[in-house]
Amino acid sequence: MAAKIAEEIHGPLCDLYHYKPDTKVSLIFQDTDDIANAASYFQSNKIKFWVTSMNWDFRGTHNWLRNVVTHEYTHMIQLGASRKWTRRIPAFYAQVIGYENERRPDVLYGYPNTLISWPLPSVTVPGWFAEGTAQFQFTGSGYDFWDSHRDMLLRQATLSNRLLSFNDMAYFGKTSLESEGVYNQGFSLTKYIAKRAGGPDALAEITRQLSTPYPISMDDAIRKATGKRGVEWYDEWKTWLEDRYGGLKNQLQPYLTKADTLENTGFVNLFPRLSPDGRKVAFISNQNRDYFGQSSLYLHDFDKDEVEILVGGANGALTWLPDGSGVIFSRRAPNSSGSLVHDLFLYKLEDKKTIRLSKGLRSESVDISTDGKRLVFTMNNAGKREIGIAAMPDCSAKKVEMITPEDIIYRHPSLPQEQYYIPRWSPDGGKIAVAHH
Repeated sequence: MAAKIAEEIHGPLCDLYHYKPDTKVSLIFQDTDDIANAASYFQSNKIKFWVTSMNWDFRGTHNWLRNVVTHEYTHMIQLGASRKWTRRIPAFYAQVIGYENERRPDVLYGYPNTLISWPLPSVTVPGWFAEGTAQFQFTGSGYDFWDSHRDMLLRQATLSNRLLSFNDMAYFGKTSLESEGVYNQGFSLTKYIAKRAGGPDALAEITRQLSTPYPISMDDAIRKATGKRGVEWYDEWKTWLEDRYGGLKNQLQPYLTKADTLENTGFVNLFPRLSPDGRKVAFISNQNRDYFGQSSLYLHDFDKDEVEILVGGANGALTWLPDGSGVIFSRRAPNSSGSLVHDLFLYKLEDKKTIRLSKGLRSESVDISTDGKRLVFTMNNAGKREIGIAAMPDCSAKKVEMITPEDIIYRHPSLPQEQYYIPRWSPDGGKIAVAHH
């Protein structure tokens, strides 16, 4: 399927950027870890994919396989088109080294006192333009688009004066939220320039300017391609965002209701679940951390009005035991091969003890039936998330018998690339509600 997609998009992308790889592009897929990612090695004409579909709370729902193949193949073509020389020469370095005049018979040179190094890489595409074009793709692709999640993040960054500067958009090395800004702002600014400077051909011309053999800044490449400097486009786009979102805010302000914020520490606070008695809420958060993946299981006690961390390395949708004595959650743990896959764990509040409930299940979301006898969970496998049901292990035993894939008593039939998320039992245990794509 991936090869079919690549064949379909190869022509339109090559025509847009007037570039074709000099060899066949290799698509490499692996399903060893619960990782949703891909990387385009454009200097080697290879693209590596992890087949797990992306369940990323910063983005909306898209056709994962078509989107990720097109995204990475756009990188392959656009970055290849921006290359200054052959892919066998990734960079040049010009260096000048100076030495002190003092010499000794047993020393060939004086002590080095000067070092000037001037690198000239073959590719000088900033992060925002690389990711902006990879999300823009080509006219008619439709595999990636501006969704409500992206708009929310860009809107909040604009209204709170937290937009990345033109220079800061060029690189990652930030928090997960700020790095997502490179994608969002890059996508929005790329679309803005394309719409007002002649369409996708303007993006191709900027890419061509970057491929000239002599050094050129992105600011100047955009000027030569469009007649306006990159920073001028940025300032114009920023003003447009402020006017647009500011106007919407003014229209909605009289009708907005302000709610009490339970937790405002951390930029990821997800999957809140009230305890059976309604006096506590468990949730996943990355409080005091820089990255999305550094999330932990937290507990907010309404009576004490206090928040405490229960256990680190937790993620995914969680569930309470029916008697409120513990919380079942998911975390990525190494399997026998060293790969990181999701499994289920139970945190017991009284004992402050974590018990592993599954092994090799690759489950990211879980819910327990009201009688406490059955678990429903998602299972990651071969690029799709399936729904499974298994008996709840006896956690009072000295040695808990962990759930394995062989212990599943029901597995819902699914199609290739079909995705299920966040299953929930009905109160009577007779039905399951689930998000589906």
